[in-house]
Amino acid sequence: VGLNTPAYFFAKSAADLPLCVVSAMAIWAPFASIFATPVSKGNFFVVLLLLNLFGYVSGYFISFLVPYNYCGLTSVAWGVWWGLLFNGYNMPIHFQPALKFIYYVSAPRWYMEGWFDVSTVYPYKRVRSGKLKGEPYYRFGIGRAQRQYAFWNRFPSCMGYMILCIMALYIVDLVIITVTQVNKKK
Repeated sequence: VGLNTPAYFFAKSAADLPLCVVSAMAIWAPFASIFATPVSKGNFFVVLLLLNLFGYVSGYFISFLVPYNYCGLTSVAWGVWWGLLFNGYNMPIHFQPALKFIYYVSAPRWYMEGWFDVSTVYPYKRVRSGKLKGEPYYRFGIGRAQRQYAFWNRFPSCMGYMILCIMALYIVDLVIITVTQVNKKK
């Protein structure tokens, strides 16, 4: 109460950033040591860090709009909304053309597309070494999956779009905290 709202918000998010990185490391370290995947450990960490950042800025958004008693339930609904419905995998983008905008602003959708590229398309589209180097692994399987889910972007592009989604939500958070409950602010 009585603090400069944007300054408070930036300080709060700056204080949360190390926690976000540490929590991403806490998830990444055990998985990286036992999880068999063609994804490099660095890319795996980037994905987890960006998902954590999305979780943090989503938490800010929810906490600014919903009473404290309902934040937990609302967070579950938020996770189901973005993580299950609009991740581009359970309900592909071209099955709901009227909702394309929601897919494009969904950080979990860009995560799924990036993960698909770096774990499925890149390592298995063509043989990378040996006598059959350059030959397709699966002539139809990967292309069919790409068409089914409309996953055409490469991993770096997807992570860039994910960062844009996170930054946009962060700006929305700043606007919301600035314009709500004005009577309690400086």
